[in-house]
Amino acid sequence: APKLEDEETEPTLGGEAHPEGPAQEQFALPFAWEKSPDEPLSKTRVYLREMARDNAAYMRRGPAFFKPVANAESPRATVVSCADSRVTPEAWDTTPENDAFTVRNLGNQIDAGMGAIQYGVDTLATPLLVVLGHTGCGAIKAALSGTAKLSEPIRRELASLKVGKKKPKKLDDKILAQAAVDNVNDHVERALGTF
Repeated sequence: APKLEDEETEPTLGGEAHPEGPAQEQFALPFAWEKSPDEPLSKTRVYLREMARDNAAYMRRGPAFFKPVANAESPRATVVSCADSRVTPEAWDTTPENDAFTVRNLGNQIDAGMGAIQYGVDTLATPLLVVLGHTGCGAIKAALSGTAKLSEPIRRELASLKVGKKKPKKLDDKILAQAAVDNVNDHVERALGTF
């Protein structure tokens, strides 16, 4: 197969190839081999390799790309979004560099990110503060269904979510979507009280 452009400069994170094939590389730890792609060590290794490769590709944009933002940032918006891995700045801004000062936490909460939000609004003087909710939010679902089985730090962070007056008997997409809207409205109200 022909080599891709990134393959020649791809950083390596392991040792010699595993006897079973080139896709099975040795970990830095002795005697630890990838047994399947779903294994935690395998996922970690692949992620780190891809992270290094993607960063190298990003850096190839060169000095001209980075010069305007090298010494200062001037984003147009402070965006408070959920920490959900499916919610990324590129979903609402295809050029987020120096454009969106993004603060992420469980359930896109104002109080949970106040220090960073205050920095974006006051220090960076962003003219816009966005509270961005999303459907399928695990924080909203946990707040509606109960947090008793979650760890204390997670329960503490989710405690300030206001997603309805009483727990519904059944969680469906409509209830979860409305709860996400209610949560955004609540946090916008909190932001207006502060800013």
